[in-house]
Amino acid sequence: LLAKYGSKVRFEFKHFPLKNIHRYAFEAAQASECAADQGKFWEFIDLAYAKQKSLSSTALREWAAELKLDAALFERC
Repeated sequence: LLAKYGSKVRFEFKHFPLKNIHRYAFEAAQASECAADQGKFWEFIDLAYAKQKSLSSTALREWAAELKLDAALFERC
């Protein structure tokens, strides 16, 4: 598609955190946007999906560290 349509198409990721189903859904969506601020959105998303069974507030911070994100900036975000 990109080869054929180039700048005429765009891929968007839309968060749809179902807080009533998963207690960390909204926090994970926010964390991925904080990772995006540091240029690591897709890396964070990939990690979150790969390790979703261990999702927690602590895990989100561990994943940020694993991706070598600036911890202070991530926390402020």
